[in-house]
Amino acid sequence: MSNPEQLGKYRIKAILGEGGMGIVYHAYDPHLERPVAIKTIRRSLLQGTAGRELRARFRREAKAEGRLGHPNIVAIYDYHEEDEGDPFFVMEFVEGKSLQEYLARGMHFKLEMATHIIAQVLSALSHSHELGIIHRDIKPANIILMENDKVKIADFGIARIEDSDYTQTGMIIGTPKYSSPEQSRGEKIDARSDIYSTGLVLYELLTGEQFFFDGRETAINRRLNEDNFTKLDTQSTEILSALKQVISRALASEPKKRFQNANEFLNALQPLTTPTKTSLQTGHKRRWITATGLVLLLITVAYVGWNVSIQNDWLRAEIPQEKKILTVQEQEKLADLLGVGRVHLMIGRLITPEGSSAYDAYTMALEIDPDNPDAMEGLNTLGEKLASKIGQLEKNGNSTSARKLATMAEQKFPDSDFK
Repeated sequence: MSNPEQLGKYRIKAILGEGGMGIVYHAYDPHLERPVAIKTIRRSLLQGTAGRELRARFRREAKAEGRLGHPNIVAIYDYHEEDEGDPFFVMEFVEGKSLQEYLARGMHFKLEMATHIIAQVLSALSHSHELGIIHRDIKPANIILMENDKVKIADFGIARIEDSDYTQTGMIIGTPKYSSPEQSRGEKIDARSDIYSTGLVLYELLTGEQFFFDGRETAINRRLNEDNFTKLDTQSTEILSALKQVISRALASEPKKRFQNANEFLNALQPLTTPTKTSLQTGHKRRWITATGLVLLLITVAYVGWNVSIQNDWLRAEIPQEKKILTVQEQEKLADLLGVGRVHLMIGRLITPEGSSAYDAYTMALEIDPDNPDAMEGLNTLGEKLASKIGQLEKNGNSTSARKLATMAEQKFPDSDFK
């Protein structure tokens, strides 16, 4: 298929990506006036008997995938095929970056964020498995992280084709680096294969490295050892022990020794997960009470030390006014901004790009709640990270980049010296 200007009613705007199977386009639905993504199959794969089978299975799977309605799964809107034309899926257009894009930059995620991501993946898999649909290609490239720290699993559209005879010719397979041992052996697989692949993704998010992968490009000889766990980023021995158990069970070579379903895996993660909104609210209340207590203490000390007769009206004027009560919409917006700020801090988007950085998220949060301690703490952490990054650039001999970043940083924090 040459790059078309239109597929059916959909106007093609750009190519989002290309692979061995086909091309994914960014398109526009003029009837519903919304952006969409369109996934196609390469015409060369549709020839002969195998091609007819692939076309038929693609059609049947489109119907199956259309049943998937979950907030963490890229939705399929439509399936289109002419008698001799090229079949294609019309999907939800999701703005975000795949986890692979972050990992490729040498990043890894803290435990709270990693478990937050994997919990959403498992929730989506639980839904699909209940409908008898196995993804078969769970990997960082198929998990999209959006700016509000929500994730979407992509590539459900053709995943189920892999259990056909066509699959066993080696033309349509999962990604070897993220395949379960039984999938690598070409055996029949079930939902527990997705569990294994999700365990691999969790390990990579936490360490920034892929789990051991032998030269024959199979998962059959993978074995966990203590060296693998030394790379896990946690200072708590109790949490580290629990995390070892979770990863070891998810990556058990024998399916019967793994978590038997996504919910079981999800439940095992719960002790390691701190609910984001609860922690924000608790931290906010605790810090605000501490600040108020400090002000009252200073007033009391001043009263005793100076032995000045203070009128009640004057004293009331010095006590901090009651905090502004935020509307529900403001609370939701604030929570979203703080979440975006945390994600940007974690992936290194500190003050750039303009309009989509940790600095922007935290300053917008302070516009809603000027005394928000989480936003202020976020900006403090941001400043520390900037100083560290500038120092590292200098240490590596990148003086020009260091000076440029220092200048940008001082524009954001005029009272600080980053040079």
